[in-house]
Amino acid sequence: MAEALDITERSAFAIVADLTEAGYVVKERDGRRNRYSIQHHMPLPDPTDRERTVGEVLDLLVGKKGRPAKRVPRPKARAKN
Repeated sequence: MAEALDITERSAFAIVADLTEAGYVVKERDGRRNRYSIQHHMPLPDPTDRERTVGEVLDLLVGKKGRPAKRVPRPKARAKN
């Protein structure tokens, strides 16, 4: 996940820990591994005219059939001379 987001593993772990603490993700122990479940029904914290759920936002980002949305590549950093 960290590689796909172009962030460090430590940053990805901190994000997941924050989401777990807030109740958006449920962490379950499965032997030596952890399994994470997204709570699709949870409303987003930002109040708007209409409450949106986590699942609705994920559908927009990932697509209804589980296909990732098109990503725009980041511009590469130029080498300093």
